[in-house]
Amino acid sequence: MNRKLHKRMKNKLIILPAFLVLLQLGSSFAQTGIIDSLNTNLTFANDTEKIDILIKLSFLTQNISYQQSIDYVTEAKKIAVGYHNLADFHFRLAHFNKAVDLNKKALEYYKNCSNIKGEIQILWQLGDAYFAMGKISPALETLQKGIDLGIRSGDRENELAMIEQTIGKIYSKMGAYNKAMYHLQNALNYSVLQKPLTILLIFS
Repeated sequence: MNRKLHKRMKNKLIILPAFLVLLQLGSSFAQTGIIDSLNTNLTFANDTEKIDILIKLSFLTQNISYQQSIDYVTEAKKIAVGYHNLADFHFRLAHFNKAVDLNKKALEYYKNCSNIKGEIQILWQLGDAYFAMGKISPALETLQKGIDLGIRSGDRENELAMIEQTIGKIYSKMGAYNKAMYHLQNALNYSVLQKPLTILLIFS
């Protein structure tokens, strides 16, 4: 009886690893199929969809090819940076509505890429664009989001200094000089360990 039980146990111990190998192979084939399908969809996707697909591909290829995973994330970031640069271009041409639209798209893409620095920079530029359009409340709300994100993420003194300077500029134009000085002082405090920051404040 013991001999039969031992034989059954031995057979089970042989079958189990074989089953696990087959299960792993099946999972690998399924994953490869998903990756192939996503790469096909990537060809026909718009920019918003591309970001989402590239992030998924990066996740799926982490254990297959680390370099390929990094390449997918890099490609996603390139799309976000492209919109970021285009928004800045339109801002300089005083095409503020266009700059706002492009900044919003870039912000969405940076969020999908988990690019905190990009998010903070976009919130700053978006707030500045609102201010240029005379939309004070949206400008201050957007800039405050940038400050909150910068403080939460840490080590963002340069970006925080730029945002605080912009808020100071807005309050100066509004004639709220105490608030302006408060935010400009914050900008100086953040810039202590950064490159010198020029603070321009015109009281009129």
